[in-house]
Amino acid sequence: MGIYDDLKSLTVKFKGLMEIILVIFFILFYRLRPDFNIFLPFDYFLMLLWFVGVINAFNLIDIMDGLASGIGLFASLGFFVMASHAGRPDLMIICSALSGCYLAFLYYNFNPAKIFLGDNGSLVMGLSLAYVGFELVGHEPLSPRAMAPVIILAIPIFEVFLLITRRLKKKIPILKGSPDHLGLVLQALGNSIPRSAIIVYVSSVILDILGIWVMTSGMAVQVGVSLFVILVGIILLSLMAGIEVPEKSKDV
Repeated sequence: MGIYDDLKSLTVKFKGLMEIILVIFFILFYRLRPDFNIFLPFDYFLMLLWFVGVINAFNLIDIMDGLASGIGLFASLGFFVMASHAGRPDLMIICSALSGCYLAFLYYNFNPAKIFLGDNGSLVMGLSLAYVGFELVGHEPLSPRAMAPVIILAIPIFEVFLLITRRLKKKIPILKGSPDHLGLVLQALGNSIPRSAIIVYVSSVILDILGIWVMTSGMAVQVGVSLFVILVGIILLSLMAGIEVPEKSKDV
């Protein structure tokens, strides 16, 4: 679907519907079962929401050279450490492979980019990282520890909320393309494309450390760090919601 979208272009609504259908097929084919111990249909709903949400988050944040691929690299490294702590060599192998792929890709994708992810690359990246994040915490009762993968992927998740907030403020449809992405906001603050990417990389490393801390610590740290990340996210969201971005900025 990603390849077709890159070549021919799909409507947002059709692509969203197909993502839901394909994720359901993925869940059924690999017999993924959530064990949040809330209510089984709601457990499956949360799992579906996680997969579709992360896939779309990476698709949306792929707006400038090196941004999504860099986030994918650092997220894979963070998940590798988590998988090691959880005693999951299968996930460690997956994370190692993803890290190697994203590092090699980033070499050619950093500004000025010679190759690009496109929808095909960003959708598969989102699916891969959503799967690893689910496997790390999806087979245990829901607790603050489940915030660990969310913190690791906080930047693309923040991108979704930033787009929604800025578009609602402008009174334009949420699904309508507009230059309101995180990367473009960072540029509007006077940062070049490489500097914007580096800011995101440093933030990713910090979030990796916090996510690993949540994964490996007790309840008090899990709750405290999670609330801190959410609070910082809300503050940044309120600050970035009003920054003017030139309409000529490229929206992908």
